[in-house]
Amino acid sequence: MIGSVLMLALLAAQGDAAWPVKSKFQMPEEHGGLWSLAISPDSKVVAGGTGIVTYTVGAKKSVAGGDVLLWDPAGGKVRKILGKHGTSPGWLCFSRDGKALGSFSKDDGEFKLWDLATGKPLQSLKLGTSVDGNAASIAFDGRTLVTVERKSIPAGKDEMSYLFAGTLTARDAKTGKTLWSLNDSGVIVMGLSPDGKTLAAFIQKQVMEGDKPKITDRAVKLLDASTGKELRALERGDLGYADAIGFHQDGKSVYAFHHGEIFRWDAQDGKPQPTVSLESWRNSSTLAFSADGRVLAIVDFMGEKAGLVDATSGKTLGVVAGKFPANFQHGAFSSDLKLFACTRDFELLLLGVPAPK
Repeated sequence: MIGSVLMLALLAAQGDAAWPVKSKFQMPEEHGGLWSLAISPDSKVVAGGTGIVTYTVGAKKSVAGGDVLLWDPAGGKVRKILGKHGTSPGWLCFSRDGKALGSFSKDDGEFKLWDLATGKPLQSLKLGTSVDGNAASIAFDGRTLVTVERKSIPAGKDEMSYLFAGTLTARDAKTGKTLWSLNDSGVIVMGLSPDGKTLAAFIQKQVMEGDKPKITDRAVKLLDASTGKELRALERGDLGYADAIGFHQDGKSVYAFHHGEIFRWDAQDGKPQPTVSLESWRNSSTLAFSADGRVLAIVDFMGEKAGLVDATSGKTLGVVAGKFPANFQHGAFSSDLKLFACTRDFELLLLGVPAPK
């Protein structure tokens, strides 16, 4: 695959490619914007969560939004409204088998598990508002839900406080039963292996020293997802911090990303693999790897561009620009990297990602 990307690389070098719009998605009449998107493993369903909005018509006050929607990606029509959250659902994730969908709202700390065959909720859990509602601090595969709480530490001056990574908890997503919990975990970002047995985590331990936080330890560790016990500590090398961490789809490698560099380890023996520096991608809002781990799909932090990158050489293979106010937001790639769902200029779109030729 990588040996045949020269044509696309040449096209990318000539300017920004236009990724074709495959469909524009139908939206409810009243909503507070789109807060999250996800594409099912088979690319046949797109899920989204809308924000809460309060509006007044005459003397009547109404509340809309907070919906978890399913769309048909082929035509963009709403297939089903699964239900509502009391606040805006800012995180969505399909189970690995595509049969269930998890949704979470940070504002009220509620996690919901939906059966996609029936459209009915399987579980509703109050996790608390101290759980950060982003993909880096929630790990989910349909069976296991792992979350990390944030704890606020007063700084002792001017009523300031700092947020540190706190308790790490694993739950059975269907029953809600707590499987294990680790206090003061220091977990910043994490990801589950494809078989759901191993959790990869970047850990940063901190304490207050006077009025300032002090980092006491940083580590990359593999944990047993069923017990929380440490399986292996991975050598960090030059990795000072990690914005994302996880497993490649084949489960053979662990990756971490920070400031335009990809770090990798062998998942079995923990040996580090060569670090790759990306050409022009320093920060990201969305990361997705191809099944073989050779191609990286990425959206930059501000949503100004999305592209494909050779994950072996770091070369950009293709890019599409989104200039303010038409930035790419809430981006989600399909597992085969052929589709890209996003909002752009207040529209919800499904784009066809050009394949390397």
